[in-house]
Amino acid sequence: MPHLIASLLAAAVVAAPEYKKAEGTWQVVGMEMNGVVLPPGAFKDLRMVLKGNTVRALSGADMIAQGKYRIVAVKGKRVEFDLLLTAGPDKGKTFPAVNLWTAADTIRTCIVQPGSPRPAKLTPGEGERTAVFVIKRAKK
Repeated sequence: MPHLIASLLAAAVVAAPEYKKAEGTWQVVGMEMNGVVLPPGAFKDLRMVLKGNTVRALSGADMIAQGKYRIVAVKGKRVEFDLLLTAGPDKGKTFPAVNLWTAADTIRTCIVQPGSPRPAKLTPGEGERTAVFVIKRAKK
């Protein structure tokens, strides 16, 4: 039991800077669903707002989903996390996911279906039940 508590505390210490680093409003600039690249019109008003360990997905003025994420591992520019949705059509579901910092203000996120193993790669093949978002920090 003490080992488990120490591991949880160590993960929290490692993850704390990642939560702060990701805070802000992010515009979706690229999107892929199930291996199919979507045209820009499909996500032109979509953005994510991250604060602490919370995330809201907005389309225009409408909130389409909301949740909390828990970082489980940080490996260089790769951040592995679980996303628990607390509002929206998938409320109550937990999605394994990975962020990859591709630039200082750009993240590539890969999210798989609940119960699936965390994605090893961030470029799924056609037909895989995976969502990939490229988000860029919005200018203030």
